[in-house]
Amino acid sequence: MKRVGILSGLALGLLGCQQAAVLVYVDLDKVPLQASRTLQSLEIQGANAAPKTKRSVEITPRPEKVVSIDREHSAAAIRALLESESAEARKIITERLALYYQSEIDEFFDSEYAGLGPASQAAWNSYRDKVRPIFEKYAKERGPLVVSLTVLTEFPNPDELVKIDTEADPAIQARTENIRILQREINALDQRYEAEISKLDSTARDTIGDSEARMNQRVEAKRKEINDRAEREARQQVNVRTDVLNERLMSLGAKRLPARAGASLSVELGAADTGMKGVTSNRQSVVPPADVHRQLQVWLALNGYDLADSPATGRDLTQDFIKWRASLNSKR
Repeated sequence: MKRVGILSGLALGLLGCQQAAVLVYVDLDKVPLQASRTLQSLEIQGANAAPKTKRSVEITPRPEKVVSIDREHSAAAIRALLESESAEARKIITERLALYYQSEIDEFFDSEYAGLGPASQAAWNSYRDKVRPIFEKYAKERGPLVVSLTVLTEFPNPDELVKIDTEADPAIQARTENIRILQREINALDQRYEAEISKLDSTARDTIGDSEARMNQRVEAKRKEINDRAEREARQQVNVRTDVLNERLMSLGAKRLPARAGASLSVELGAADTGMKGVTSNRQSVVPPADVHRQLQVWLALNGYDLADSPATGRDLTQDFIKWRASLNSKR
């Protein structure tokens, strides 16, 4: 499955909001049940066969597979799983990001201190004690926003608000608006931080001199570097959580069947006038309807949809579902 679908569902929980589901209609009669390999070839002779004829059946080998065994896992149940998983993901990723910021800050201040002469180290300690609480508060507030925005999109510049496509699906418009809200919050947080550091820099020039005040420039450069790396770290962790969630979603209501070895069976039969004509059967396996139903529930949950009874009460997204299934099958 492509990550974008899972990310859409995961984002709802990470943002702490669940919007009203949009009613859509999917005509399952139009959804193709993909034929797969031939399961077996069975040949039955016609009436009046010769005595002691042999009948053979070839059973092809089957790899281990997962099949659907029930229809009970609805979109609502999948949404509940999304909320549970995303809450856990938010906690884990945010804590990891906080530790990342902290370790980077520690390393930076220690390395800068070591580069100063003895006379300047005392002044740097004083300056650091003022800068560090501001930096730590900023990192603590920025981390969760970075996580949420990373889930929704590749991290954009907060100064460049994404545009809302008024002709897009309501769910997509709502997603875009959430991105804009997060962009504004991050931009405002960055501006507050810069204002506090600017005041501190002005004070530093009067108390510890220009050489130490220039440390602020290195602090600023380090802040931007840490932010860039933290965004990449968030993306990596979100992808890891997404892959785990993907596996859990697609195993709902499913059972794992063991692999089966191939075999050739031969049976010797006596003559019998069955009155039957010769029949050759080539059977093919298809995706069972229950499996399609399960995939539909996952697709509905990921997109924030509820299933309508008819196209009169919901937007017909049959083709969208078919395309999603095609992309899903291409990953198998």
